[in-house]
Amino acid sequence: VEENGRATHLAKLTAPDGAPMDYFGWSLASADDLVVVGAPSVDSGDHNQTGAVYLFRMEDNGSATLLAQTSSPEGLANDYFGLSVDLSGDLVAVGAPQSNAEGSGFGSLFRIEDNGTLTEIDQFTAPFGGSRDAFGGNVSLYDDLLAISAAGKNWGNAQQVGAVFLFHDEPWINDPPVDLFLSNNAIPENQ
Repeated sequence: VEENGRATHLAKLTAPDGAPMDYFGWSLASADDLVVVGAPSVDSGDHNQTGAVYLFRMEDNGSATLLAQTSSPEGLANDYFGLSVDLSGDLVAVGAPQSNAEGSGFGSLFRIEDNGTLTEIDQFTAPFGGSRDAFGGNVSLYDDLLAISAAGKNWGNAQQVGAVFLFHDEPWINDPPVDLFLSNNAIPENQ
């Protein structure tokens, strides 16, 4: 934002391999001079909607340079990898809420290497995971805390109550398990 309160258009980010219905820009996050963009419906080989994530660096002249592009490590149809993304320091978190036949989902954590490439350092599934949890629908990353939602999580007989699972530090563990949920039902924690 300029001193006069107005914003100046700097660049238009696009996927170099963009195709109709990729939904490039469905999710995005920025920090410092980096921007990460999710495109959850990118096809991979014979699989539809596996998803992809793109990492850009904003240059001093206002242009953007594509540093890295990665697709779903699972590579399955309907993973929707990149439906949610976040960025903190040299880490990128990515959610894929519909992976596998049951739609339980997963989250991935990538390190941004010095050369700009992305290296997957961990992958997460919901503790006490179940079908249609939608784990990875939202991700939030700050320093050594990673939060991953599972909006479709069932607790006992209560359907789709939802939960947020917290992971910390390397090796990025949920120990002791910390699960956040909001409900009018009396639901024991950590079931």
